[in-house]
Amino acid sequence: MSTVGNTRTGYDVQHLQNAVLRRRSVTDELLQQIRMIAPILGLVLIWSLESVQSGWLRSGRLRHAGRNLMLWAINTAVVLVTISTLTVSVIQWADGRHLGVLRWLQIPDVIAVPVGIVLLDLWMWLWHLLNHRIPILWRFHRVHHSDIDMDVTTSFRFHIGEILCSAFCRLPVLIILGVGLPTLLLHETLLVLMTQFHHSRLKLGRLDSLLQCLIVTPDMHRIHHSPIRDLTNSNYSSILSLWDRVFATFRVCKESSSQPAELGLAVFRSDNWQTLSGMLQTPFADVTTGTNPSSDSLNAKSSEHL
Repeated sequence: MSTVGNTRTGYDVQHLQNAVLRRRSVTDELLQQIRMIAPILGLVLIWSLESVQSGWLRSGRLRHAGRNLMLWAINTAVVLVTISTLTVSVIQWADGRHLGVLRWLQIPDVIAVPVGIVLLDLWMWLWHLLNHRIPILWRFHRVHHSDIDMDVTTSFRFHIGEILCSAFCRLPVLIILGVGLPTLLLHETLLVLMTQFHHSRLKLGRLDSLLQCLIVTPDMHRIHHSPIRDLTNSNYSSILSLWDRVFATFRVCKESSSQPAELGLAVFRSDNWQTLSGMLQTPFADVTTGTNPSSDSLNAKSSEHL
């Protein structure tokens, strides 16, 4: 009788574990689908709102958007066949070995997930700072900063070199923190939408200043895209504005009229650097003249705006 009872108990435990795994798999799949469609939905929504405020046919708008979105399409294709599968595998590997602070603490998901999102947001602040401080990282990150007509599509304007480097450097962070796949997917979805929002041309008036107490806003991030070095090296936050306040990198323009009149980098303002080909070549360009890559340009010091 005891043997039968133990067998039954073992079966119930195994059945429960299988049910939990199936539910987790369904949740992960749903979050992955949301993560895939979020950039498109966010783009359509914010592009439409920008159109209402700034006009549908602003000069050069479609050409500017087309270039940025072509770069995004290339990045998406490369990421899907390279780092995406590796990231999931690393998370599953760490989960199977119960690695990471959040797993060791054994706190409920309702707490672990938001804590994980906040910690990943802190990592993004640090990574962004490093992109401005380390010359080789700045070479790739300046593709993003070279946009002279910032709008929602600027949020897609990143060199594939920066994308891959960011993803690879994040892998040990995911292991150390003990971040699960649902947490990562939720963070990435929120990050994409927030990045689209604060790169947009939306004018929120007083509401912008109020929102800055909690999140990064268009006015706050526009300062970061100024060609003035002291302003460029500020406002590194991605979602929560908290990190810039804590680490004294927060800058604000009290009046909307004091917002940067020009955006981008002086060296890369010409149209040839705004093309898809120009953006792909930007990391390898001479930093003082903006000329095409040369044999020794990779060894040149990227000092502008660092």
